Amino acid sequence: MAVMRGVAMGLGLVAACGAAVPALAQKTATYEARFEPKFGGISDQESIAVLNFNGKDGDIFASTLAGVLQSAQLDGRSLFVVKTLDSMNYRSGTDISRAEVAQAIRQGEKLGVKIVFTGTVSAASITTTNFNREETVCAESSGFLKCKRQTTRKIPCSKVVGQYTVTPRAMRVSNGQVVYSQTASAQGEYTICEGQLQSNASLGDVFGGLFGGKKKDGEMKPEISSPDGLLGALRAEAAEKIRLDIAPYNRSVTVTFMDKVGKFSKAENEQFAGALAFAGAGRLDRTCALFETLYAQPHNQNNISVLYNMGACQEVLLPEEPGAALAYYAKADQLLTKPNKLISDAFLRTKAAVGRDRSLAP
Repeated sequence: MAVMRGVAMGLGLVAACGAAVPALAQKTATYEARFEPKFGGISDQESIAVLNFNGKDGDIFASTLAGVLQSAQLDGRSLFVVKTLDSMNYRSGTDISRAEVAQAIRQGEKLGVKIVFTGTVSAASITTTNFNREETVCAESSGFLKCKRQTTRKIPCSKVVGQYTVTPRAMRVSNGQVVYSQTASAQGEYTICEGQLQSNASLGDVFGGLFGGKKKDGEMKPEISSPDGLLGALRAEAAEKIRLDIAPYNRSVTVTFMDKVGKFSKAENEQFAGALAFAGAGRLDRTCALFETLYAQPHNQNNISVLYNMGACQEVLLPEEPGAALAYYAKADQLLTKPNKLISDAFLRTKAAVGRDRSLAP
């Protein structure tokens, strides 16, 4: 799982959404974080080559991957210079022959790069199933909005299901070492009845959650309503997954402040409510100053909501030091007598970030 490192921060504070907002409704703070890839080192090479992929969709996928990597950015700067050469005839299989390695190395040397990408597209399929769906309609009306007799009719429908699987291989030109190989899969489906895209259309999580803004399972962009469109979206999703595997990326992270838990004095109640109000007004400086005032009182240093909110302030103000937030989140977590999703998510998020920072240390 990709995890967070500190980067220059952009702050945005908004009130939590909801039809009815209580006096102490939760508020959120959003900041930009840097997420490291599962496979480090490749993005440090800058100049790479994407050669042909094997499989019936291999040529198109190679072109898609080259475009995705060429457009990859971090903090507003491009990560790769991508070169291509349409002369790599790669064979299917899990093993790489010496001849294939030698060929990839020669082409990498010719292009003047340090890393070459090849691979195999093992699935790029679209399956269409036709069926009829029954619908009840009014056969005879008896007045405005009244139906005297109903009947059923069959509506022709088509369900289109797509599956895409690709295994890329990144090889070091200097010695032929495979430095990255991870299968990427994508699947999705949609249904059309009488030319209309149905509301239950699904495209999995295409682009959802890759750069923030998670998509709910089963959601699909309405413009994807053709077999070619579905295949193209799945191809692009697989390429994006590879990009996230091998290169760091920026993503917005939203931290939610917690409503007060436990007993407070009248003055402390006002301070807590004021802190959340300032968060809703976009004044994180005042929010965190008030929570620090509350935390300075010894009797509040074991208060779960004060501890958690102190962690939230540290996470947003010091994203490059996830350990600062983790210390508060961990203590709040230890004081729980039953699970709390807000605290658990924050604890695991910053714990992963701390672990990643340590693994990246020289």
